[in-house]
Amino acid sequence: MTPRPAPAGAPLSLDEITRLETWLREQVQANQDPKTGPGFARELGARDILAQAYSQTRLTLSDTRREELFGRVMMSLFGLGPLQPLMEDSGVNEILVNSPGTVFVERKGRLEMVPVAFERAEYIQVLIDRLLYSIGLHADASNPLVEARLADGSHVNVAVPPAAVDGPSLVIRKLSRERLTVENLVALGTLTQNMAEFLRACVTARLNILVAGGPGSGKTTLLSALAACAHSSDRILAIEETSEMQISHPHLLRLEGRLPNAEGRGAITISDLIRNGLRMHPDRIVVGELRGPGAIDLLEAMNTGHEGCLFALQANTPREATARLETLCQMAGGAIAARVIREQITTAVDMVVQIARLRDGTRKLSGITEIAGMEGDAIVHADVFRFIEEGLNPQGKVTGQLRPTGQRPFFAARLESVGYRLPVVLGSQGDTISVRMR
Repeated sequence: MTPRPAPAGAPLSLDEITRLETWLREQVQANQDPKTGPGFARELGARDILAQAYSQTRLTLSDTRREELFGRVMMSLFGLGPLQPLMEDSGVNEILVNSPGTVFVERKGRLEMVPVAFERAEYIQVLIDRLLYSIGLHADASNPLVEARLADGSHVNVAVPPAAVDGPSLVIRKLSRERLTVENLVALGTLTQNMAEFLRACVTARLNILVAGGPGSGKTTLLSALAACAHSSDRILAIEETSEMQISHPHLLRLEGRLPNAEGRGAITISDLIRNGLRMHPDRIVVGELRGPGAIDLLEAMNTGHEGCLFALQANTPREATARLETLCQMAGGAIAARVIREQITTAVDMVVQIARLRDGTRKLSGITEIAGMEGDAIVHADVFRFIEEGLNPQGKVTGQLRPTGQRPFFAARLESVGYRLPVVLGSQGDTISVRMR
């Protein structure tokens, strides 16, 4: 039975949309030619049937809402085509489509090519359209670069011509449903038990912590695990450009940014979220990877009494991290002198926790550095722990130790005030109390 059209101008209810999707899906299934083989040819035929069935409803949805509706129906019928088995493989973290015959996946930190192929480049575009239409977006010559979050939480990055010189490409980063704690990271070998206890004490003592690392190093995972160490009564405000953190905490509020639409309007920036979030009575602010001028708003928050903040940015060393933070603050505009920004960094940020993806693909904590003030116009970085690589074991895994440098941090008294005995971990340089990373 064809769904009855709603009165002109009347929005469809959620129940009406659900019934319409079900009816359209049934029409496609009932009218497809059984002689049409599997693959994208069958899907293109289904798209035509879908359009014809929709025309029978006499509905007048906007182009955007209609394409979103069609995308959800096609997704429910065809999934992700040749990529669907990879999406269902729990061992695959990321899928990278470079060309019709070149598809890679990431497993355990390593990229490997897989025997998955598209018949033609046009079929990659068909899949991209299906993915994006299902969330109300599109990619074409006028909007060739799209980054978005899918309904299941996975992240998708798309490039199509003319930006993509060799044809459409696609990257899907699957969202892990596992909410990792520092104990989970110990089990994975990312941290040692001593380090887990040290970091938990730092969070309990309400230090402001910057998590730094390169691409794919595990910054977001570590940030989520540290946030989960906060007291259960703390109200945590989690802010991200695109929601990715998986924080296990009973008092959590999540805010997400939004890119501008095709007309350049409707953007929600990290700055907007931080400024508004400060009015939401947070005990702690946790910001996913900083990439823009929202950095200055976060620094101001930390310098005006908001303790226990956690945030991440992309940098390969603690010194690069503070330099990048300074650059991001300058992007906010205004005539703020470099020295003033550095002073704000030193008064706001207590320490940098560095994480790295090693050459064997594993992710390890590679250092902890205190931001120890200013010397002249320069920020003083005092390494508290430093990872010393020793080589490869017979299984090809990197071995080494996260050794204390002998530097007693200025925040030691704050740790002791929450019951953490710093000497248990820190001794003199080269102390046998060093923590071995397996």
